[in-house]
Parts: sequence; structure tokens; C-alpha cells
Amino acid sequence: NKSIIREYGNEQNSYVWKNVNSSKVINFLNKYEIHEDAKLVRPHFYSQYIKNLNSIDELKEWTVGLMGSGSSGIIEKVCNKYEVNLLKRKARKADFNNKYSIGALTNPLHQMLDLDNDQIKEIIKNSKDKKNYGAKARQLRNPKNGLLLIYPIEKPNHKNSKSKICFGFAISFPSKSKSKYDENNVSYKVNNVFFKQEYFSNQD
Repeated sequence: NKSIIREYGNEQNSYVWKNVNSSKVINFLNKYEIHEDAKLVRPHFYSQYIKNLNSIDELKEWTVGLMGSGSSGIIEKVCNKYEVNLLKRKARKADFNNKYSIGALTNPLHQMLDLDNDQIKEIIKNSKDKKNYGAKARQLRNPKNGLLLIYPIEKPNHKNSKSKICFGFAISFPSKSKSKYDENNVSYKVNNVFFKQEYFSNQD
């Protein structure tokens, strides 16, 4: 279906897969390539974190969203099958031929993609600001479940590549975890910048 219908509205040219095994998410993260200057994004750290929590029966099942409701007006097919409207993001000033840096990527509404309509209504009703949606969604998410959002983005014309698309991703972990209460279980440390991004949403 090219439209995701949720309580907060419709997402055109977008697709969702439910009950995706964590092994597929781990595989995606391990194969995701980043620029050597990207200091805050470390996909292999996230994949290891997921593996660790799998050992205590958490983050086993995932919802994966391909969010193709962009504003570029450029329609492309992902995997020769899924039509998406590419997102348009302005590059930051520090942008070289082999590097494309953007600012905020995730829409706070998307962090509720895996919740049911009653949960979404509860979050919207009890939130004064959309910036709080992500934190509240994480509080309601079952520790067994994770959310992966994939964003197809229009690549700037000056980039040396045949493809018009580059992909960004966002992961939303649940707030609750046995690892946070039992020191004998998995521990995972993140830097302060990542912590602020993950637990204090600052998207528009």
C-alpha cells in the first residue's frame, strides 16, 4: 500500500513492515556506509546494542518504515518496486564533494508509527509540544520492539553518483529495558550528544 494511514494523518508514498526479525535490522546497520567524518552516527554500535539486548529477549521484533512522503516532487523507485517522493534537505555549509550533511531528519510524528491508534491519541492529548512525541512513544513501546525509519533523500546535483537517492535512517528504542535495572545485564554507554538526540527530540 502506498499510503500509511495513522491516527495523526496519512503518509503518502510510504510503506511499513511489521514484525521484522531483528537480524534483518542488524544486517541493515552493519551494511550501512557512513562518511569517515560522521562522528555521531555509528551504525555498528547500534547493531551490537540490539544483539546484546536480544540476549535478554528484547528488541526481537521491529517495525520498519520507508518514509517516502517528501516534498521534492521527485518520484523514484526503491528496489525497483516502492515508489517514493524523495525528501528535500538543505545541505550544511561544511559540504564537500564526497560528503552530504543535513540537519534534522525525523518527523516527530513518525516515532509513533508502530503504536496503535489509542496510544497515539493518548500521546497527542497529553503533549503540549510535538517535540515530546518521541519520548512518550518510547515510554509506551514494548521492550521487545524497536522502530527503524528509513528516509530516501534527494541527493544534491553536484554529488558524483549515478543515483539520485541517498538514505538516512532513524532508530527509536523503547525506554524500558531490563538492562537499565539489572547491573548484571547489558550496559551501553552513549555520548551526551547522542543521548540528547535519542531522548530529547529537537525536530521541528
